[in-house]
Amino acid sequence: YPTPYGEKMLLKLADGSSLVPLENLGVGEKTLKTLNRMLTKSEGLLLLVGPPGQGKTTTLHSIIRQFDHAGMNILTLESPVELLMPGVNQLSFNPQTSYQEWYSLFSYNAPDFVAIENTNNALMARLAFELASSTSVLTSLTALDLTDGLCTFIALIRSAFQFAGRRDTSPAPLKDNTPLAPLKGGMI
Repeated sequence: YPTPYGEKMLLKLADGSSLVPLENLGVGEKTLKTLNRMLTKSEGLLLLVGPPGQGKTTTLHSIIRQFDHAGMNILTLESPVELLMPGVNQLSFNPQTSYQEWYSLFSYNAPDFVAIENTNNALMARLAFELASSTSVLTSLTALDLTDGLCTFIALIRSAFQFAGRRDTSPAPLKDNTPLAPLKGGMI
């Protein structure tokens, strides 16, 4: 990208075979048990919050790998896809795609587990929030701490619903064909 002194480039090298198992990320045993219990729920939202460069993406990928086994339908929404994971349906976020198109794509594929990396805009936050009423959703958010992350996430969702109120953006039916009511969703 351009800077006043010329072009700047950032190159990230990732080796999928070097994914760190969740147990080796330095998470305490009690926290790990709680996290594993939370991840076995068939629906709900788990928000992974931290400052830049503190391992949110590494943790997200480790959790996905833990749940990647035969018969499990995992969908990810990443910006961009940085690490290819065979057996996982990875989508690269396109800001030109409407909320309705993303929601339809996810709900028609009936995922068992959804991971949304770096929820940094209202569309992604609303998508995570509404999908959490029908499936397990893991999403990451860059913030200074948990309080900052929750406030940011709530502000993004509120912004998404305020914008959605200006035009018809009602979501497609869920797996059981029950439409979502506005502001109804998963747990935080």
